[in-house]
Amino acid sequence: MYTEDKKLVVVFNGEIYNYLELREELKEKNYEFLTNSDTEVLLHGYREWGCELPKKLRGMFAFAIWDTEEQKLFCARDHFGIKPFYYYKRDEDNSIAFASEIKAFLEYPKFEKKVNKKLIGPFLSFSFTPTNETLFEGVYRLLPGTSLTVKDRKNGNKNIL
Repeated sequence: MYTEDKKLVVVFNGEIYNYLELREELKEKNYEFLTNSDTEVLLHGYREWGCELPKKLRGMFAFAIWDTEEQKLFCARDHFGIKPFYYYKRDEDNSIAFASEIKAFLEYPKFEKKVNKKLIGPFLSFSFTPTNETLFEGVYRLLPGTSLTVKDRKNGNKNIL
C-alpha cells in the first residue's frame, strides 16, 4: 500500500490490534485515511513517529516501509516474534532482499546458496541457530521486537545496516 502522495510504501504481514486507537490519534493530527485498514495506520504512523512506530503497536506483525524521498528502508518485527522476517544482504554489490521465508530467496537471482559453516555445530546441538544468523551465509532473521534501517547502501554507507 502507498500513501496518497506515493512517498511511502509498505509491505505488511500481520495484524495491528490497537490500530483503531492509533487511527483516531492520527486523525486528531489531521491525517486523512482512505481505508479502514491497519496497513494504512502503519504508513501514517511512520510519517508521524518514524522509527518509534513499533513501540506504539500492539499485535503480530512484520513490515517494511520504503521512503522514496529519503531512499530509506525501515523494517520492524513484533515484540514476540510471531511473524517472521528474514533479510539477505550481499556486500559485493550492497544489495538487500527481505522475505517472510528463507526459501523466497532461492528465486532471487543474486542469492548465493552457501552454507553458514560456523553455525552447523550449534544447529546440530540445539536444532536452531542461537543468533540472528541462519544456516545460509548472508541471511539473517530480524529478532523479535527489533527494527532495521537501511539507507544509502548503493553509495557504500554500511553504517546503518
